[in-house]
Amino acid sequence: PNMKSFSSAMVMLATMICSYAAFADQLDTLQADKMITSPNLPQDSVATSDDITSLYFNPAGLGYHPLQLGYFYGHNAQDNLQDHTLFLNFLGLAFSSQWRFAPDTLFSRKYTFGTSFFSDTKFFSVGTSFSWFDSNVGALDKYSQWDVGTIIRPARFLSIGIVARALNKPLLGKDEFKPRYDLGLGFRPLAFKTLAFSIGKWRTNPEMLTFSVDSTWRLRDTFTDLFPR
Repeated sequence: PNMKSFSSAMVMLATMICSYAAFADQLDTLQADKMITSPNLPQDSVATSDDITSLYFNPAGLGYHPLQLGYFYGHNAQDNLQDHTLFLNFLGLAFSSQWRFAPDTLFSRKYTFGTSFFSDTKFFSVGTSFSWFDSNVGALDKYSQWDVGTIIRPARFLSIGIVARALNKPLLGKDEFKPRYDLGLGFRPLAFKTLAFSIGKWRTNPEMLTFSVDSTWRLRDTFTDLFPR
């Protein structure tokens, strides 16, 4: 009886290992980790993102342009991935749906809802977003994530953004996503009054030139682990 129990346990263990390996291959084919952490969109800083894509980058920016509709198409020819992303922002209440199609009829749909709140002067804003997945890959199906962000703009030339991600510590298969913190700093030198100038009837636009730097920090990281983007 002991040998039978041992054999049964080994068969169950082997089955679990094979199933997990199959899930891992499917997640790699879908590039699920990138779909969660870095959406296939024109990249923006958590400090400067204040259009419709801020639903992904920093939900605190949703109220700066509270009426927008957007569609993005992404194609990765090397891995044969296609993304269709639709955004709607209505008075600071935003929703998006991202569809990803991959080889072997694999697919994943990411839905995100978010909103933001401002101080009277828009000096300070805070926002939150919640995402969940629908997929024919079991390890990704029903994955959900809760993020909270803030933007501080003490002057027209300076913006500071902070986003806390995966606060609900979601599971992707057996892997737990620990909370991580995106930090960003945006700078617009043309917004300095001392640098503003006119040439005939043409005047510089402060939004013409923007510099930004971002980094990601986790609780276990040290200062040397911060890599600038």
